[in-house]
Amino acid sequence: FPELAMVFEQAYRVLRPQGVFVCNTSSHPQVYDGFWWADLIPDAVSRIAQRMPPIACITEKLDQAGFCFGGIVVPIHAVIQGDHYLDPEGPLKPSYRNGDSTWSLAKEAELEQVLERVRNMNKDGSIIHYLEQRESLRRKLGQTTFVYAYKKPS
Repeated sequence: FPELAMVFEQAYRVLRPQGVFVCNTSSHPQVYDGFWWADLIPDAVSRIAQRMPPIACITEKLDQAGFCFGGIVVPIHAVIQGDHYLDPEGPLKPSYRNGDSTWSLAKEAELEQVLERVRNMNKDGSIIHYLEQRESLRRKLGQTTFVYAYKKPS
């Protein structure tokens, strides 16, 4: 992730001494298991995970740019899509899928299979158990991670 070095160096350059820089991302475990629907679209999730630098990479690049590590915050109880996140029919709705860019990486055939699976799970009621299982993972991992660092005093 060579672009991180450039971004972090520029952030360091423009921050005042003791200024704080916050990087919001999702860890790889969060990408795979922090969203109840993630294992419905495993190929799309793998594609988005390739775009997400590991947390260790972020902290290393921040250090290389001159930042002092501040910490990592994972808001376990927050969900990105708010009140609509747990909608068992959500993936069937384009407006729901448009709420997370991971869905845009699903190929047409993958999406059609997912829509059929979600329809069937809603029809036979298995979606409730599926949601509960997937949510138990999210409650441990969260969906998002904030890495913060500050510029050294001059």
